[in-house]
Amino acid sequence: MSDLLKRIGVFKISRDLIKESPEGVIDILKNILVIEITSDFLNDILIYKGCSKHFDLLDIGEPVPDYIATINKGYSGDTNFQKLLVKWNRQK
Repeated sequence: MSDLLKRIGVFKISRDLIKESPEGVIDILKNILVIEITSDFLNDILIYKGCSKHFDLLDIGEPVPDYIATINKGYSGDTNFQKLLVKWNRQK
């Protein structure tokens, strides 16, 4: 995707989710080019900035929007691996 670097967004992932389902978080991040991570120690979350085909195309100078991931948990086959299905929603 040639316009990938123009599709920037910010989103948060809790440390609890990372501890509960690391494979699921990998699944969430598989379509995102992470370019920055900061830590919010008070709220125990990581704040990611990244580029993804799931984010809106931005014009030059447009502020980077926040996204919220709607996550549905499921299981893959007969294993205990939790598959997280993600839909990205731009926050207004």
